Amino acid sequence: MLLRVRDSQGDSEVAQTMDVSKGGALFLGKHRHRVGDILFLTLPSIDKPLPIEQRARIVRVQQAMRGTLYAVKFEKA
Repeated sequence: MLLRVRDSQGDSEVAQTMDVSKGGALFLGKHRHRVGDILFLTLPSIDKPLPIEQRARIVRVQQAMRGTLYAVKFEKA
């Protein structure tokens, strides 16, 4: 599944999700972020007609062959 990732400066990219759960997500991105950065992820919702934007904090960064893997924990706004 694709998702939109926006940082606190407003820069955004479309990234590939690797895993999504109630508490967080793992996605493959091209932009550079660091552990502790706040991101805003726009995800499709099965319960609502419009996508939802979820605030998340990066908890792990790992280099991968096709980009960088980012593990995030969802936070309340």
